[in-house]
Amino acid sequence: MLTPKIPRKRLTRQESKAETRAALLDAAARTFARRGFYAASVADVAEEAGFSKGAVYSNFDSKEDLFMTLLEERPLGWVSAISTLLANEEQVEPLVMKSGEFMTDLAERDRDWSLLFFELWTYATRDQNLERRVAGMYEQSRSQAAQMIEAKSKELNLSLPMPAEDVATAVIALSDGFHLQKVVDATRFPPDFLGRILLSFFGGLVAMGSRPLSEVLQERVGQRGVRQP
Repeated sequence: MLTPKIPRKRLTRQESKAETRAALLDAAARTFARRGFYAASVADVAEEAGFSKGAVYSNFDSKEDLFMTLLEERPLGWVSAISTLLANEEQVEPLVMKSGEFMTDLAERDRDWSLLFFELWTYATRDQNLERRVAGMYEQSRSQAAQMIEAKSKELNLSLPMPAEDVATAVIALSDGFHLQKVVDATRFPPDFLGRILLSFFGGLVAMGSRPLSEVLQERVGQRGVRQP
């Protein structure tokens, strides 16, 4: 006995457009990862998605717009994933080490995306419109990361010696540099390297937030057995 075929729900114009846009972004992700930003064309993306070039241009202004839209969504997803990962963590050391492990795993799994991001970053420095969008992407990531850092600091009753946004800026810069170097020299960085660096960074921040810097440095020097003049 044949099972009756259930007819597919008829999509509204808005739903159909959203479905096409999502399919184009998925196709763009595969195409850019495979060919690179410069080598890939709008026609390549359209062919991968099974649409015409017109479908691409009806949803995105240009190849750059398509790629930027794709990239803009990823960092926010990463910050959100870290926030979820650390939601129930109540100790500073495992919290920071888990963050480092997540970013290290990300660098290994998303190597192609690291390459694509830096490829676009270089391109954006020569295009003011793209430069503003990349800066805006950083601003969004920084704001979301700062909110997470501030909330976690209050939850753990930690004092920071600088605004959470400055801490987020430093962590993102450190992460970008780590990703860039790991792409070309992966064997240089053991799995816990970034976590240990972040732990030193946050450990110093926490110490500075609870006591004057001169007192912290004096204690560190004393622990090494070095006498102050």
